[in-house]
Amino acid sequence: TSKDDRLGDHTFFPGSGAGTVDIRYPIVQPHYQLHYEYFNSKTCVLRSLKNICVEGLDEDVIKRVIPLGGQISEAAARVLGNDPFPPLNVVDSALNAGASAIMNIPFFANEINDKSNDPDDLYLSPLSTQGREYRLWPAKSNSDGYVDVYKGQIKHIDNVRLPLVNPVHVNFWEYDSGSGDDFLGAITITGNTNVGTYVNLITGRDEGAIYLLAYSIVAE
Repeated sequence: TSKDDRLGDHTFFPGSGAGTVDIRYPIVQPHYQLHYEYFNSKTCVLRSLKNICVEGLDEDVIKRVIPLGGQISEAAARVLGNDPFPPLNVVDSALNAGASAIMNIPFFANEINDKSNDPDDLYLSPLSTQGREYRLWPAKSNSDGYVDVYKGQIKHIDNVRLPLVNPVHVNFWEYDSGSGDDFLGAITITGNTNVGTYVNLITGRDEGAIYLLAYSIVAE
């Protein structure tokens, strides 16, 4: 028996890009090439949400809203501009611009205005099953485990940062003390998303609520 042979080494430092390095050690003959690529980590930062309509819209109305998702995102993007992490007042303006893509259509405006203004008892969760104890927002310091959100209202989401090592799921739930919590809709965000700030439509046919979610992708 003998000791293991040292074949060579290389020290990597923080950086970017890709390349090849030679791995060799003078005493031993084998020569290796190591191919490498740096991957920048990304984080999803939840910024704000806007309630367009609390629960109660008919399934047919929701089916007609869903195709507007692209127009909503485009209207918001025109307000957000090229700033990858705009201040909250700009984010809020983008949410309002996205909402206008729905509310400027008389059919949707009439349907939404006819619905109750009772608030949703909202919480956000990474899970597709109910449970306020697993919530992303509001903070654990919130003893209720939910936030009242009225029709047309914007709420800021503070200090929710989600590493995009794996796809992130953000599920909208309404707490219901009398029965099971109501699932309102969800979004999945992946690490392939470019750095920047986005507004997306969140809705579901079962409960008939409509929300917009603003989030930023940052490189860290």
